[in-house]
Amino acid sequence: MLGLLRDYYHKASVDRNLSKYKPLIARINLLHKGFENNSNDELFMHTQTMKQHISNGKSLSDQLPEAYALVKEAFFRVFGYRIHDAQLMGAIVLHEGNIAEMKTGEGKTAVAVFAAYLNALSGEGVHIVTVNPYLAERDSTEMGEIFRFLGLTVGCIESNMSISQKQAQYQCDVTYATHYELGFDYLRDHMVYDISNRVQRKLNYVILDEVDSILIDEARTPLLISEEPGKGTEYFYYIDNIVKALTSEDYEIFEQTKQIMLTEKGVDRCEMALSLTNLMHIDNADLYNKILQSLRAHFILKKDVDYVLVTNEQAKTEAVIVDQNTGRLLFGRRFVEGLHQAIEAKERIIVMGQPATLSTITLQNYFRMYGKLSGMTGTATEVKDEFIKTYGTDVIAIPTNKPINRIDHPDLLFITEEEKFIRIVEEIISVNERGQPILVGTASIQKSELLSAMLLEQNIPHKVLNAKNYKEEADVIRLAGQRGSVTISTNMAGRGVDIRLGEGVEELGGLMVIGTIRHDSLRIDNQLRGRSGRQGDCGSSRFFICFEDELLMNYYPDHLMDELLNNNCSDFALINNPRYARGIRDAQAHVEGELQTIRERVMGYDQVLDLQRRIIYTMRNEMLEMDDLTSKVQTLIQKTIQQKVAEFCQGSLPEDWDMIGLTISLGSVFPYKRPLRLDRLHELEQGELIGMFTQQLMEYYKDKEVAFEGNAIELKRQAFIYSIDMNWMHYLEAVEEVKNGIELRNYAQLDPIVEFERETFQMFNKFISSIEQETLRIIWNSMD
Repeated sequence: MLGLLRDYYHKASVDRNLSKYKPLIARINLLHKGFENNSNDELFMHTQTMKQHISNGKSLSDQLPEAYALVKEAFFRVFGYRIHDAQLMGAIVLHEGNIAEMKTGEGKTAVAVFAAYLNALSGEGVHIVTVNPYLAERDSTEMGEIFRFLGLTVGCIESNMSISQKQAQYQCDVTYATHYELGFDYLRDHMVYDISNRVQRKLNYVILDEVDSILIDEARTPLLISEEPGKGTEYFYYIDNIVKALTSEDYEIFEQTKQIMLTEKGVDRCEMALSLTNLMHIDNADLYNKILQSLRAHFILKKDVDYVLVTNEQAKTEAVIVDQNTGRLLFGRRFVEGLHQAIEAKERIIVMGQPATLSTITLQNYFRMYGKLSGMTGTATEVKDEFIKTYGTDVIAIPTNKPINRIDHPDLLFITEEEKFIRIVEEIISVNERGQPILVGTASIQKSELLSAMLLEQNIPHKVLNAKNYKEEADVIRLAGQRGSVTISTNMAGRGVDIRLGEGVEELGGLMVIGTIRHDSLRIDNQLRGRSGRQGDCGSSRFFICFEDELLMNYYPDHLMDELLNNNCSDFALINNPRYARGIRDAQAHVEGELQTIRERVMGYDQVLDLQRRIIYTMRNEMLEMDDLTSKVQTLIQKTIQQKVAEFCQGSLPEDWDMIGLTISLGSVFPYKRPLRLDRLHELEQGELIGMFTQQLMEYYKDKEVAFEGNAIELKRQAFIYSIDMNWMHYLEAVEEVKNGIELRNYAQLDPIVEFERETFQMFNKFISSIEQETLRIIWNSMD
């Protein structure tokens, strides 16, 4: 009943949205009729005219009907492709700064062009984000024909581009890129030593394809720019050997949160192996963290599920992360906090030392910096509240151009995984005999290879698409709808290629989708289902599940599990009863709630850091852009003297002041090459002390600047930038250490994020002082 009510209100919402946009869509179509008789040159000139209108103060929204009518005609002239009203509705939603939920095959790639074209007329640039480099390059080439036809420039960001090449791409009216490239370029732009080496301009408007995959699923992992990994260390192997010797009594796994902890017995065994009296002492925090990461590497993360071993160009084996949302390999990225090193030790490959973090930001906070954000996906309604709360964007469901003609069969339930896979193979054989194409979705490389081996035993020809053979991706997907084809794939999100039905397949029932597991998120299930039944095609889907699936073992309601087991469901029972079917959704909702909590916590920590990051980036930009830093240096001299006097001259009585400590501390910042006049120190008040030191050190500085034969401006600039960068790197390391232990404050009934903000605020003030004093020390020494 609840499901029917949800469907009813969802349909009512879609109908309201359609009614809201109908007048505007009718206006676009009417204007489009007028463009049909224009020449190509006349269409080109309309772009220039609209640009002029916008520069004269006309709003982008006022230009929307004409701009969209123009793009609609361009699609027909360039591709012979007629844009339908559902696409226009999606394009309007994008311009409004919201998320358009459009089913697979509804033409989202074309929809983005409309909003991008309109917003690019302002001249401030538009970024269109894809989930992988292949799609960015493909879309910039194919959709670029529309933009160029109408007089706009199009660029594409690739990882191997030079600075000048990237600058040219970012200066285009519309730029395609992956979210990773954009985020990393932002971080790198705030690490340059020459302002001319920046590549990005103002973050104006961004459109994200598969927006839920990028802003929800991948939001748990921050972007990091690190130093080159250091040399390997034998210590990780030593820790690994200790962990390998532990038994199940020595650690406890919390399946629902994927956490692992040592038991008291495990702590005792580790202390004995390490010859320690107290492993839990604060001085052993780093060692304890290494043990926990090794435990995670052995008992939480799995080879060919969470990572794979590949041979790189140097013929060395490395562990590469598998993106759990897309099934792709994340080359160049490493697990943080020592986890990647623990995996390398576990697999007995070269352990690379933990690199220092130079800069970091979450995808959430990066994309929130854009003036306007919008996106497209086939599955966003389930996380609508999170989009509104985090990004201020609503989710608008767009009706399909043609009615969905797919049959979604009830799940089949089995006791064991072995039974489940035997039945899946039988189903594939049966469907394949009549020539109907089949797409099988698996949750990991491991399971896709297991199923592939079982099909080979039955002599069933098939293709496998997973992180190990990602290069064949486009061709494999494109042919998945042909008669007799069997395709096994990991997560289908963001593939960017439609599965088109081959000749005669419609009569066979269209594409059949088989899910070998219910995913943690209903959105992932729907992404797989949505590959069948595109644009009114017929099709079907069915999920095969078992009690050994992680979702059911860890999250399915116990009372429902007991009922099912008591009812003897071993004969391929259908979970058709609404109570049992709802249990699956309840389990998924539980996991999604936990993951949302993790995302909120990650963003909470990064929001604290984001305020500090912006202060540092503003300071750094100021140093790069100022023509003369003399007044800045003089201000810092005065500020540092005031801080030192306040630190060493506490109390009202001069005899209580540490005058020796004061002069030594000042000498560490301003190394004396000529003596300071220190007469009557104990007779002066604090203000007089400050005045005396300021006068002498200012004279000293001015004399040094006059005598300096080099480029004083560049010396000061480089001193500032170097001090900011080095201290920022050390600060990020310190912050990471605070974050690693802050969650324990929960046990003291304290909010970890509030505690994190309090501690880092104190650290940040000291960090700013360190930057200023390090800068003065470098300048002072360099001018001798």
